[in-house]
Amino acid sequence: MSGIVALFDRNRAFDSRNNIRRMLEAIDHRGPDGCASWCDDHVALGHQQFQTTPQSALDDQPYRDGDTVVSADARIDNRHELLSKLTISEPAEQISDSELIAAAYRRWGNQCAEHLVGAFAFVIFDLDAGTLFCARDHVGVRPLYYYRADDVFAAASEIKALLSLPFIPTESDPERIGDFLVGRFGDKQNTIHQSVRRLPPAHTLQLSATGRSMERYWKPALDTPLRLESDAAYETRFRELFTEAVRCRLRTSGDAGVELSGGLDSSSVTAVARELVPDHETLHSISNVFDDTPGSDERAYIDVMADQDGISPWYVQTDGVSILVDRDDLVSCFDQPLHHPAHFTGWERAKQADEIGLDVLLTGLMGDAAGGQGLGVFLYLFRTGHWLQLYDELKTTSETWNGKKTDIFYNQVIKRLVPDGLVRTLQQIRGNPVLEERANPAIDPDFAERIALRSRYKTLNVADRSLRPNYRRQHYTSIMIGMFTEALEVCNQRDAAFGIESRHPYTDRRLLEFLIKLPPTQQFSEGRPRSIVRRSLHDVLPEEIRSRLQKTTMDDAVRNALAREDEAISRMLDAPGVIAQYHDMDVLRSTYERFNTERDGGDVRVLWRALALWTWLNTQ
Repeated sequence: MSGIVALFDRNRAFDSRNNIRRMLEAIDHRGPDGCASWCDDHVALGHQQFQTTPQSALDDQPYRDGDTVVSADARIDNRHELLSKLTISEPAEQISDSELIAAAYRRWGNQCAEHLVGAFAFVIFDLDAGTLFCARDHVGVRPLYYYRADDVFAAASEIKALLSLPFIPTESDPERIGDFLVGRFGDKQNTIHQSVRRLPPAHTLQLSATGRSMERYWKPALDTPLRLESDAAYETRFRELFTEAVRCRLRTSGDAGVELSGGLDSSSVTAVARELVPDHETLHSISNVFDDTPGSDERAYIDVMADQDGISPWYVQTDGVSILVDRDDLVSCFDQPLHHPAHFTGWERAKQADEIGLDVLLTGLMGDAAGGQGLGVFLYLFRTGHWLQLYDELKTTSETWNGKKTDIFYNQVIKRLVPDGLVRTLQQIRGNPVLEERANPAIDPDFAERIALRSRYKTLNVADRSLRPNYRRQHYTSIMIGMFTEALEVCNQRDAAFGIESRHPYTDRRLLEFLIKLPPTQQFSEGRPRSIVRRSLHDVLPEEIRSRLQKTTMDDAVRNALAREDEAISRMLDAPGVIAQYHDMDVLRSTYERFNTERDGGDVRVLWRALALWTWLNTQ
């Protein structure tokens, strides 16, 4: 995980060399293994290098090959496939990822990203065509932010690099603040700064003398389901793809570890990684534990997995950690307010990984969504006329979850047949609070009206409603939601601060394309979601984890962590400053009073968003 910067100044109005130096200095923490730049007339590219793969030691970036100049933050996973397609004769061990990207661009031009599998964000300047080409991987593991005016364009791995340029405005974006306060992240292009945009996942952006064009390059085929001959065939294929996803992410020049929570997602990654790591090497696992908060502690499940041969467990005692732990470091690290109140658990894990000298940390991020909850199986069986199988699944599910068959049928079939818009209308008629009022009752009504928050909230969620009838599209939507984009960007910035690189096997493009096409009967079976994962890994997952149904929540830990910021919250309520224009402060104060006695989860979200925004704005 390196850092990249780029500047494209058509009119040569700025000092490109000095400006690219400014940008590189702003993200020098991303380049422990070197820093370099390339400048030519009105274009400059820069690179901060962090070597995490064996081939990255060969990677001299910005990399130039003829008329192609590349600056890439990339890990390319389908290396052997590309070497074959591109007829490159050198051994794979001697080819860097930036060389592969340059060769792919020369062969396929603007369609090159379609052929790349991995995690990447890169910028290419084509000297012959005079164009600047940018790309971001399919789910957005690697970020790319940019600023665009009529005659100048700048891009970088972090916003702080862009804001180091004196000509880029720093004003906050009220619409983004509104989205943040209601917890909606459907807009994958905006940022907290009006002038700074994000390149969305699975998109490319090209700039030329005549303008710019942005294109989506990846969307899996959703119309045709996958049909294999047996359950065993599905299980075998999943095991092959998942093993390859983990194997690719163990390609490192240093030491690798895993995040281990005791849940199915992280445990499945740990189990397969343990099988792949050579016997003479140790796989380190890092886990949050809460000895004084049993409602959020998963030590019992963690121990089951960590007791396996070849795993060296590290336990991070997270009781007593504040929600604004290491406040100054948090503020300097993140370029936007943190949306998730449990962020401190990841911060503590990254700190531990750094202390024990890990370079790479595998996670189970996105496993829930990728593996598929498969609750559409009931409606699928109903619509396809498989009545007996539907009854059997209802019976098994009711026994597994101690529920009633009639309730499951009503919630998973009848209610799903009702158009979502009608459901919302009925809720409004009955007086149920909807939209931003439910998400954050402390928002100032005048502010909400000024930015048209209600209509914006509806627009950002219209895709979810329109895609509901097709279970494959619904599965795809659950994977591509903006919340995951945001989580990956937060993870990337956090890792850069500690000099580690998180890798996420469940984001593997080949694996996702397989999982999205699965029939729902493979995702949900015998009353259990993510059935394909449980069945395929039965021989490497301990039974206690494989059969686990309930998830431990971080609710209690988050409540305690927020309560430890009593002094900061009191200061915020006494001197709210600029956040007063976004909040009804009387409602916010009453929310805090209620939190001190009831500790309601909704109040936690309202208070955390206000505190995160207040803390961030006070540093700008």
